[in-house]
Amino acid sequence: MTSSNISILQLNAEGLTRTKRDLIRHLANRNNISVILLQETHATAEENLNIEGYNTITFIPNKHNGLATYAREGTHVTSTQKSQEDNCIQWIRVTIGDVSIINIYKPPPETVTIRELSPVASTTITCGDFNSRNTLWGYPGSNADGEMIAHWAEASDLYLLYDATDDKSFFSGRHKTWTNPDICFVSNSLASSCKRSVLDKFPRSRHCPIIVSTEVGMKINSLGKKRWDFRKADWNKFTILTDSLSPSSQIPYNQHQGRIRPSHQCLAQLPRPPYPRVDVTATFSLG
Repeated sequence: MTSSNISILQLNAEGLTRTKRDLIRHLANRNNISVILLQETHATAEENLNIEGYNTITFIPNKHNGLATYAREGTHVTSTQKSQEDNCIQWIRVTIGDVSIINIYKPPPETVTIRELSPVASTTITCGDFNSRNTLWGYPGSNADGEMIAHWAEASDLYLLYDATDDKSFFSGRHKTWTNPDICFVSNSLASSCKRSVLDKFPRSRHCPIIVSTEVGMKINSLGKKRWDFRKADWNKFTILTDSLSPSSQIPYNQHQGRIRPSHQCLAQLPRPPYPRVDVTATFSLG
């Protein structure tokens, strides 16, 4: 049983068309996505953002850049906040349950400044296109923007959700190279319950969709199995039964092998053991 499971789809769409929105809807439904984070929507009106089955929580209009954050219909969003439309770095923050989800985009020519990055709550997932290079997320070298973002993440107690074996998310047709401008940071408290997957390249975009899933406060119930309940054992009866199963005469230690059966084998033959079986369900909590 999972008490809270959030799956996020992040994509730099490089412009939204009706066909792209249909593809995003199909991708989101197939992967049971609860939140969609889009960068570079190139949209100035909400009607150009609609994705069937998802509510547009909020967006930042911009015909060149633009952000939009969606939640599956029926998802309860408790608060929203976003950067000013003229900010060099655009971000949207929504809160679902106890988790803040930040959608972020830094256009390539802009310079990262800490004051323009979103404030970070204690339980946060931050995804987006940072357009910054750092060896921490797979670049051969780091630039000033990448160093600034790494500093911001460390100061905000954020964990980089990245593995060197992950597929890269962006293909440059000019340089014929794959890189990782699309990255994700999560609060350290969520790191052990989050995973990131890079999907195949999205049509009419140089970016790949990325899925980040987290299980917050996850409860796992094991299958109910019969177990001995020794707390309810009749130990007087146990003593009598084991005495009755023991050899009547003593056997020298060096001659016992093969002549004495383990006690659990003897007790298993009894029609009513001195301790009952019960259904035991173990519950574990993570996060």
